[in-house]
Amino acid sequence: MAKAWGIAIADFNDDGRMDIFAANDTEPKSLFLNQGDGRFKEAGLECGVAYDAQGTSVSGMGCDAKDFDNDGLVDIVYNDLSGQVFGLLRNEDGKSFADLTWSSRFGPLTHDLSGWSMGFIDYNKDGWKDIYSANGDVDNLAASSKQHDTMFQNLDGKKFADVSEQMGPDYAMRGYQRGSAFVDLNNDGFMELVITSLGQRPRIFINNALVKNHWIIFNLRGHISNRNGIGARIRVVTASGRSLCNHVITSVGFMSSSDRRAHFGLGAETEINHVKIRWPSGILQRINHPATDQILKVEEPAK
Repeated sequence: MAKAWGIAIADFNDDGRMDIFAANDTEPKSLFLNQGDGRFKEAGLECGVAYDAQGTSVSGMGCDAKDFDNDGLVDIVYNDLSGQVFGLLRNEDGKSFADLTWSSRFGPLTHDLSGWSMGFIDYNKDGWKDIYSANGDVDNLAASSKQHDTMFQNLDGKKFADVSEQMGPDYAMRGYQRGSAFVDLNNDGFMELVITSLGQRPRIFINNALVKNHWIIFNLRGHISNRNGIGARIRVVTASGRSLCNHVITSVGFMSSSDRRAHFGLGAETEINHVKIRWPSGILQRINHPATDQILKVEEPAK
């Protein structure tokens, strides 16, 4: 039996079915593809996610699955313990993944970190999903075992930069962080963080970013599909033609659940051309020219 810690659920091969990725501890990572008949096929090795770029297993902890480069395919990020490096896997064609850990500069930034909960979060509303990791060692009790949270900014879907020092003095607090949840607590379009740490009270980080970027959040309600719209795929096309992708899910990181509402940062754009939603039922819905800077409630239509 694999020692699974983080679990990410998404439609990896764009067939309308939800698959499962597991970040396993010291064992090959797993990818279970939904066969549509109540069965799953384990395809971690053939899809290129089982081992890291060096062909080894790591102490996988937290993970998430979102489309970080907005190409319409769901990608994977995972973290592990110090001495290893966190991993970034880009979905190439719905059948295989490319390891971007080093070419994206993500790997060298994470060598000394022991990560637990983690996930994609567009903290600055620029339309590119950044990466958050809750850190703190487990075996090493040296002075460096207490660690601070990290935020890695997504640079145009190609590179990542560590911007943790820009997150404010509270962000620099060191401890043994474990769980985290992402949610817009005050409904202002900025995503907040709720973090648990061993031996400490949970912390709430209110996002006070000073950027004036725009946004939209979708609050889906299913009727034929499940009531919460879990698994619905959403594509936003802005007035300039920029395409942004996300899906509805709550399981993020490590032993954590996040806001089910789907968040989109829009950068400086003030207009949306249209939105396409593919519901779990298979129903396709189009919404033309919705206003920005709002939480949009969407009901699943009848077939």
